[in-house]
Amino acid sequence: MTERDNPWVSRGRVEPVTATTPASHLGNAVTPQNTFQPSRPAEDATARRDARDSNPYLRLRTTATEPRRDPTRRGLGLVIPVLAAHGGAGASTCALALADAAARAGLRVLLIDTADPARSGLAASCDVEGVATRGISSRRGVQISRRRGIDCRRVAAGQQRLCLPDDVPDLLAWTEQLDGVYDVTIVDIAWDAWRTWGHPSAPAAAWLSGNDTFTAPVVVLRPTRRGLTQLEGLLDQASRAHAKAATAPVKTLMTVGSSPWPPDVLAAASPTVRGLLACAVALPWDVDLERYGLTTAPTPPELQGAALLVLAELGVAVVAARPSDETRHRRLAWPRGLRGKPEGHR
Repeated sequence: MTERDNPWVSRGRVEPVTATTPASHLGNAVTPQNTFQPSRPAEDATARRDARDSNPYLRLRTTATEPRRDPTRRGLGLVIPVLAAHGGAGASTCALALADAAARAGLRVLLIDTADPARSGLAASCDVEGVATRGISSRRGVQISRRRGIDCRRVAAGQQRLCLPDDVPDLLAWTEQLDGVYDVTIVDIAWDAWRTWGHPSAPAAAWLSGNDTFTAPVVVLRPTRRGLTQLEGLLDQASRAHAKAATAPVKTLMTVGSSPWPPDVLAAASPTVRGLLACAVALPWDVDLERYGLTTAPTPPELQGAALLVLAELGVAVVAARPSDETRHRRLAWPRGLRGKPEGHR
């Protein structure tokens, strides 16, 4: 290659170039007089805020990344998150009993189910299935349903069969299409309670935020040694989160089963747990619920009576309604040919 064809060889004198600051960056440039000379006059803060609020894309971005808010500011009334101290404790049964009891007492109730739709204990408890909202980003939408005068919100089915804890809708998605103001909001937190209290940033943990005046968590367990051990660890996680002002404290327990606590198991409990167990409400065992599960039929009167005691302990003004044939629990019919019993056997 000759010198003429080489593009890197200079063919003349190179004049020095003086570096200048672009006009768009003059706002950060300093003049010799050590004063700022912006390229355009500063905008009014109110004008910038109005322009940002009028942009729908910026509003959507703010909504998707907005921090958790206090649920009491959205017309939810007293928020009662129901958590299970261990697997199979019966948290969904207690949540449904609380909702039915509050509705029979004349309160306006909102029931929220945060469980995976494929593994939810409340999947068959609604009479009417409404529309489902679309989720934001990787979050699931909200399925709007109704059960015997109770407004229900559940996690909507998604393209993926498995629903992870981070796929649960956030607080804004649950409350964006509510019909008025509610007296009581009962939330069935079907995820691991240890993880929920240990990670306050989880979507389901938003229902635990707030003070003890407007948020009252209820922990459900069985009267066994395993239940007591899991409860000790769960209360330790809850006390740590409450010390950081992240969640409300636990003041109410519900034990599922008619059998009392074994004396040797109860003797190993800590003073804090003993104080909570002394005021715990026992939810009686029901054979029909164990056999058929939670359906559209109302929960048994015995369970609703225990739920009324829990609501009264939480400070909810409730009056026990008179039982009627319409609200009385009815046993479902046996399938045809099962155990030799005809259809419609009671």
